[in-house]
Amino acid sequence: MKKQILSLVLASYTPYVLFGHAKNFAGWEFAFIFYSLCYFLLGFFFHKKVIRPFLYHYIVGSSLVLYAIFLYTENVLVYFPTITPATLIIGFFSYILGYFYGFRYNKKIILLMCLLLATVFVYGNYFVRNYMYHLSLNAPEDSHLYNKYIKVMQLQNLYGNIASNEKFNNKVLVLDFWYTGCGNCMLKFNTERYIFCGAWRVVKIAFILGFPQLTKWTPSS
Repeated sequence: MKKQILSLVLASYTPYVLFGHAKNFAGWEFAFIFYSLCYFLLGFFFHKKVIRPFLYHYIVGSSLVLYAIFLYTENVLVYFPTITPATLIIGFFSYILGYFYGFRYNKKIILLMCLLLATVFVYGNYFVRNYMYHLSLNAPEDSHLYNKYIKVMQLQNLYGNIASNEKFNNKVLVLDFWYTGCGNCMLKFNTERYIFCGAWRVVKIAFILGFPQLTKWTPSS
């Protein structure tokens, strides 16, 4: 009994632990699909385990609620209202569909699950990505940084070359902070390609985090 409870706890908190890694590896849409399939399987295997029904539902439900709370408290400005409610709703409906499919092998439930996965894919691919993209560009807490004049003394790139203040004189300097696991940053790069193309007065500086060898101030152009 104890081993089964432990295995259920580990299975219930697997999507909790791996959701962020799936997002960084494959994107929001695939992270939500992975999350949905995990809870579908948890609902399906409800009828295969010799555990009290109340205890089984309690463990799975607690993982859903705790992950929603974790996302909300980690970064409420970024993950609410798009990510936090979505994980709770998607996980809940996936679990319910898996529960009824384990009780009755009905093809209609599989069709509903496919419809849910398609909805999740569109939601993650379009709505979440666009929301995160516009949020990163229009963050109100960074508005005080706009139209400010700064003096750049010296910057060193990855190759050890020093760029002094003269290099940036009379030019627009764009400071970009990102890290290698930021999937939403890639979306901005596509837009910036059209913004900076042919703009000879614009110099972009990228601050890259994620690898020890990329900790210096790195000019991207």
